[in-house]
Amino acid sequence: MNRRELRRRGRHGIALVLALAPLTTLASSCGDVRSELIVGAIAGANCALDSDCRGDEPHCEPESLRCVQCVVRAHCAAGQSCTLPAGTCVQSCSQSTPCPATQPVCDLGSGLCRGCTSASECNGAPYCDAASGRCLQCIQSSDCHDFELPYCDTRSGRCVECTESGHCQEDEEQCSLVLGECAVPCPNGSGCPEDDPVCDRSIGFCVECTVDAECGAGLLCRGSDCRRPGADGSDE
Repeated sequence: MNRRELRRRGRHGIALVLALAPLTTLASSCGDVRSELIVGAIAGANCALDSDCRGDEPHCEPESLRCVQCVVRAHCAAGQSCTLPAGTCVQSCSQSTPCPATQPVCDLGSGLCRGCTSASECNGAPYCDAASGRCLQCIQSSDCHDFELPYCDTRSGRCVECTESGHCQEDEEQCSLVLGECAVPCPNGSGCPEDDPVCDRSIGFCVECTVDAECGAGLLCRGSDCRRPGADGSDE
């Protein structure tokens, strides 16, 4: 197996971003003494009832007493779920819409991603770190059975090519703990080899790409590698 394929197998990452809805200060209902007292008692509160809210934030979140977009899933459009305490409608997860590594389990009831509670929820990964909610490939190197990825990065729970530079065979390479592989460092932003021509300044190592434009036609930059859409389950 060539180094490019190894790198593709050793990298992981999908990401999911939840945006918080902005708060709009609204006056309580005129003459509604109970609403005024409740709203005034809690810093940042702007409602006590749904009737106090208007526009794009028509619901009163009962814990924070803020006007929000949603409180329950039924307040969102089809294919969306309500994330709390933000009170924002987001795209629902599903069996075909993967969750990020930090929250790898799709709760089909709520349509929201969450952390794992047991290894049975980890879709092939043998371990669940219940404290962080992450599914782990390994907790020690003896769990890594691929001779090309023989070491366990215990911080991320994945099998990698190296965890220290002593594991690298090429003189010019060092171990990148971010990539989990041996790579050429580029502290000055240049000097990268032909097979990894781009210096990723954020990690100080040479990679194949950092953006799609650095890949050829029909390829996308994912995990610092140029890949065909769907080749790793992303962008299909």
